[in-house]
Amino acid sequence: MSIAIREQVRVAPDRSVHVTSPLLEPGSQADVIVLVNARPALGKPYASFDAMRANPIDAPEDFSTSFENDLRL
Repeated sequence: MSIAIREQVRVAPDRSVHVTSPLLEPGSQADVIVLVNARPALGKPYASFDAMRANPIDAPEDFSTSFENDLRL
């Protein structure tokens, strides 16, 4: 059985975080996920489309367009 522990912490000057809880048993294995409340950068708004355009992928052409063209043949 898994338990979830949520604790708000400050990032230390060495860029680390420290979590303590009475629910943590010494020697047990734990998965850690860190979510950072990032502040948006000032300036031009950034859209998800900008991120997609900046990271092109190798993919086939748009199937919906080619499929419609193939139906016309």
